[in-house]
Amino acid sequence: MKTLITLLSFLFSLPMLSQEPHTYKIMVKERTSVKGEYKELELLSTNNLKILIIKNQKKERLPLNEKDSLLVVTIMQNYDKKLEKEFISLGEKTLAFEVDTVHLKKEHLLYNTTDNFFKNRKKIKKQLTEKENNRIILDGTTYQIIITDSMGETDVFYVHSPTEDSHPNIFELLSAFRSTYKTPQP
Repeated sequence: MKTLITLLSFLFSLPMLSQEPHTYKIMVKERTSVKGEYKELELLSTNNLKILIIKNQKKERLPLNEKDSLLVVTIMQNYDKKLEKEFISLGEKTLAFEVDTVHLKKEHLLYNTTDNFFKNRKKIKKQLTEKENNRIILDGTTYQIIITDSMGETDVFYVHSPTEDSHPNIFELLSAFRSTYKTPQP
């Protein structure tokens, strides 16, 4: 399965080097706060092909190798803010995922929704930074949305429990993703 994902990523990274305007990648990282569930949705798009890769975190974790285990112990004994990212990446190494892929047809809702979001990403990002967010959220789901275009330029969005009122464009994108992976595909 890892070989398939690596191959798909490689095949989609080749067009990223070209100048095609509709070649892009949208990755959505979703984390729930109470249950601690984690999911990654990755849409790879070219002018005539879209593939959605869905990764659901399994409950069990993979063991760290001896070197990494010793590094975790060292970091925990001598806490240093500089090593925080390394500590997090060691934790991510232990995640195990169930992976599925969906090939999207042109008439699929997600097909146009992702194209529209990609085209308007700069405007949406500007709205996010300008809009005052006075919501108080005690619990919820956090999303990190990473968009990479054919030139390798990346835009990153962070939102917490988006709603149709608070973040309409992001809510529409996430709803389209959700309906795609929760609905059986032909």
